[in-house]
Amino acid sequence: MDITKRDLEQAYAQHKAQYGGSKEDYFALLYLMREFEKSPDQIARHIAFGEDVAEGINAFHVDVNRRSLYLFQLQWSAQHQVFKERALESALHARAFARALVNMPSRSSMRISSSA
Repeated sequence: MDITKRDLEQAYAQHKAQYGGSKEDYFALLYLMREFEKSPDQIARHIAFGEDVAEGINAFHVDVNRRSLYLFQLQWSAQHQVFKERALESALHARAFARALVNMPSRSSMRISSSA
């Protein structure tokens, strides 16, 4: 699913009066619309238009049927290599976090000893 600079400019021109934000914010709108086959009005309320969230979550989607919450950090960049590097770094952090959770002892296996 390619989102071009022209797509971004068209979405911004079409929706900026209603949603505000910067042109780059509309990448999230386009991506979520295409990924989940929703209209702009269904998706826009799940996007942080005009917020400075370069390092955090700026969009989400709830799939009621799958009972899933999707969190996104979407950002337009003409340099896809930067995205690849950040994605790899995030995946490595998530993997380490998941491994730590799996290796965490369960409450039932923890023993509290008291000394007399």
